[in-house]
Amino acid sequence: SRVVQVAAYRDRSAACVLVDRLQRLGFDSYLSGTRSTSPQRYRVRVRPSKGSSIAPLKNSLESRGFNVWVTRE
Repeated sequence: SRVVQVAAYRDRSAACVLVDRLQRLGFDSYLSGTRSTSPQRYRVRVRPSKGSSIAPLKNSLESRGFNVWVTRE
């Protein structure tokens, strides 16, 4: 399924701070670790709400100043 990636960090705690911030803003954000890169990266991603398309989610995040891109889980 398609998701919006907001950031990728080497530091897990920094990624968790952003996940929490996005959740407080009402987004379904989560942390996704990479499997193939070294050093480890922690990706901060947001799922669209059930039944919603990806475009409004991307636009909403961009309007809040996030530089995002659409990717697959």
